[in-house]
Amino acid sequence: MTEAMRVIGPMLAALVLLALVASVAPVSRSQADAGTGSAGSTKLATDEAARKAMEDIRRAVIDNHTLITHRRFPPPMAAGFNAYIKGKVKQLRAESRAPATALSALDKILEDILKGARIAGLEDRSADPLDGLVLITAALDAYGATFDHPGWKPLQEQ
Repeated sequence: MTEAMRVIGPMLAALVLLALVASVAPVSRSQADAGTGSAGSTKLATDEAARKAMEDIRRAVIDNHTLITHRRFPPPMAAGFNAYIKGKVKQLRAESRAPATALSALDKILEDILKGARIAGLEDRSADPLDGLVLITAALDAYGATFDHPGWKPLQEQ
């Protein structure tokens, strides 16, 4: 029995060590980069105009979230929400001087925000207002994942 332990002991120790290293070490380079914010995670630049407009849109969504989710969003308020979001998007597009590649990527996010605002604001009745809120939330999450915006927080972190 002691002879078997002398042979099996080091092999068992090596397996345990290998299992520990495998559970701690990233499986791929992309996982390693994601944790450190290095290669592969470069975010697109924003400017003050874009950051301000996106923060204002985020705040409007937070302020109206409960009314939309509880289906207590009066039509005049819904229309006002839609108009406010449209105005902020128009302002962002007019005032932002971010690089062209960033503005191009931002445009898709803004279109999703506008579509969600039309639905939540009852202008577009092809879907439930809650679906509009979900669309806006996803667009704001995409903005945070794509753009360099110091201090940006997902809606869930208010």
